[in-house]
Amino acid sequence: MTEIRLLLIDDSPEFLESAADFLSRDSRVSVVGQALDGRAGVRLAEELAPDLVLMDLTMPVTNGLKTMRQIKEMSPSTRVVIVTIGNLEEVHR
Repeated sequence: MTEIRLLLIDDSPEFLESAADFLSRDSRVSVVGQALDGRAGVRLAEELAPDLVLMDLTMPVTNGLKTMRQIKEMSPSTRVVIVTIGNLEEVHR
């Protein structure tokens, strides 16, 4: 069975903790890192080479769209899933 190396990026420490706890219960998933903003997420993606990134769309420093583009430029094979709750107008700032 192949293990999925997962990086979580979200500006909510509570979400990161909950998501890491929930997702790591599946033996096929290994949460390899967590970041509180897009810039830190890009650094971790480069360092950890995850298979999958699960991240928020609206974050400080670098929003989810810019973060996704940077990660995909660096590592085209990394899958990125964006999940968000809130006002999408914040994304375009």
